[in-house]
This record gives sequence, C-alpha cells and structure tokens, in this order.
Amino acid sequence: MNFAQISSNKLPAKLKCPTSKSYANRALILGALKKNEIVLLDIPQAQDVKDLLEMLNEVGLEIDFTDGRITLNNSFPACEVIQDKAIVLKGSEGGTTIRFLMILLSLGKNEYHLPLLGELAKRPFKQFLCLLESMGVVISIDANLLKLKGPLRPLDNIVIDCSKTTQVASAFMLVANEFDFTVQLENVSSSKRYLDLTSAVLEHFQTSSEFRVPVDFSSLGYILSYAALNQNICVTNVTSIDNNQADSALIELLQSIGIKITIDEKGLLLTFGDTRFSGFEIDGSTCIDLVPTLVYLASFAKTPSLIKNIKTLKYKESNRLNEILDFLSYLQIKSDYRELEDQLKIYPFQNTKNKNLCVRVAPDHRIVMMASLFIKQMGGGSVYPSESVCKSFPHFFELFT
Repeated sequence: MNFAQISSNKLPAKLKCPTSKSYANRALILGALKKNEIVLLDIPQAQDVKDLLEMLNEVGLEIDFTDGRITLNNSFPACEVIQDKAIVLKGSEGGTTIRFLMILLSLGKNEYHLPLLGELAKRPFKQFLCLLESMGVVISIDANLLKLKGPLRPLDNIVIDCSKTTQVASAFMLVANEFDFTVQLENVSSSKRYLDLTSAVLEHFQTSSEFRVPVDFSSLGYILSYAALNQNICVTNVTSIDNNQADSALIELLQSIGIKITIDEKGLLLTFGDTRFSGFEIDGSTCIDLVPTLVYLASFAKTPSLIKNIKTLKYKESNRLNEILDFLSYLQIKSDYRELEDQLKIYPFQNTKNKNLCVRVAPDHRIVMMASLFIKQMGGGSVYPSESVCKSFPHFFELFT
C-alpha cells in the first residue's frame, strides 16, 4: 500500500476523461455471448475491466488487442473446454466484474472458482446465489472463494429485488434475451440509471457488432467538481451528455448553482466563477456513486447542503456512509446525518487551508478520490492507501498530483 502525494497545483487546462468501466464490462459480457465477431473501441484501463478481460481469456475467449481495438472472435459457452477439475480464475474485487462473470460462467458446464478480493465477499450476494440455485446452478461462497457449476436452466420469469444493488438485475438482463426469459424488477430505489445503461447496451448490440465505450461520467465528476471551485477547464472528449449514466446529474447540478458549462464538438468547457456558490439539495439515490464527490462540493459551498436517500452507500466497496461521516469529522467539517430520514446535511467548511495534510482512508477508490479532492483544495498533502484508484480511474494521480 502506497501514499500518493497531492499538490495544490491546478489541473491541466485541457484534458481527456477516462472511458466507462460500467459500459465496458456490459459490452464484454454481451460480446462474449455473441457468435459473430464483436469489436470494442476505447476500452478503459480500469482494473475491473482488465480483470474481466483476463478471466474471459482464461475460460476460452479468443481476444485480440490491436491499435486500441478489442476483437472477440468466439463465444461462451461454445468455447468451453470441459475439465475434470475446477478451474480457478484470478478473481477480482469489482462488483460488476464478478457478478457479470457469475451469470456468464453459469451457462457453461465446468466448475469455476472465483476469488472475491478486497471487501467484495461482504457485499450483497445472497439473492444472486438463491436465484442461480433456483435455475440449477450449484453455487456457494466459502470464505472469500465463490464456487459455481452450471449449466443454468432458465425459468420463465425471474423476480429480482433491487433495494440494495442493481448489479444482479443487470447481470440477468444481459443473458435474458439469449435464453428467452423475462426479468421482473422490484424495489428499484437506487441506481436506476445503471439499469437504463444496461438496456442501452443491449439495444445497441441488436443492430451493431461494434461498440465504442463512452466517457465515464463518474470520473468526470472529480474533474468538474474540482474545476467548479478552482479553474476553467476543457474536457476534449466530452461532446454530449450521456443521460444513461447516473453521474451525469452533476452537470445539471453545477449549472443550477451558477457554474457555466457548455458542450459542443470541441468538448465540455467549464468556466470558473470567482465566488463560492450556494449550497444545494439532491436525491443521492439517483446518483449514489456520485455522493462522495457531492460531499466535497457541499463542504466548500457558502450555505448548507442536503443530500438525501444515501443508505445504500453501506453496501459498496466499503461502508461509504460511515467513511464519509468519519472523514468529515476528522476534518472538523460540521455535518448531521439523520438515519431515520436518511438525510445528510453538510455545513460550509471554515478552516479551508491545511497544508501537508496526511490522510488514511478505506481502500475504496471513491473514498480515496474524495479525500484527494479535499487535500488538493486545502493546499496539498498525501493520501493512503492510493492504489485502489486503479479500479476505475488509473490515471487519477497523474492529474491530481
């Protein structure tokens, strides 16, 4: 585990944002199911995507990497070579990576073992295991090792509770069309746009064998939030707003509090104002991964902000709700979380400069990047551990140091 040094220097005036691991992992699973050749462009360098690519290759997918293009030449489970003993894959700590791979591997006949790295084993899996068992898959989690053996026998209708996560629903949606069963969703109280994103990728592959991965609006959030408080910036590879990505909500929020943003064929231009903006109110359940970034913005507003419906933060790579509250307390930023109402009120930070701040947080990429925003805003320092950012934004510290 390493420290990352963070300066008070501004970001480059022009830059590019990483592409989306959420789109990429969905496209890879769909590509693995298609019997025709599939081409994917602008695949991100995120560790979750690298993990999925490596494990797809391990189970027999022929994947070519040429000039920034990925070509999938065959399909699963047709590529499967039957083995007498279990096939142990490298595993991952990515929720989408493992859950999407689980549904794909369940279509095969081999026994597969998937190590659940980091804190992944603590995240919601029970519903997924029960659903797969009901479809004939032998599946269990022993310590941090997930074991499964198909083949899956489709039911006519699958009912999925989305109150804690929509990743299970997305996983079943990716294979439902191939096996002619329906997915019925209940309690879609958070992360609905991730389901919309899944639907968009499914629709794209109905008419095309080539997919270009869009810019990641979660990563874009860190860039725009810092710029809103500090500088003009142009993100050259953002030429439209992708409403299927939940974190695109940040652009509308920034505009509502007076930040000027324009988007055209040259990219996204944010124009920095020289005064602090007023606080805001937002439903965090509609953009749950954006909440740590919103906490940073709220802390430097000139009036209090209210972020509502954020209890599902407990089920992420860490208990993000507790991590956020602990971090605000550490910096002595006044906040008030009311569990019954599920609302977090954040008051303006008074002591905004604290050079050489050294912070240790959970090894959770979004918490590490949130802490880094605070450190940079407060004059520089260091954050530990830093390597978890590779999960979604590998070049984060190249921009923020």
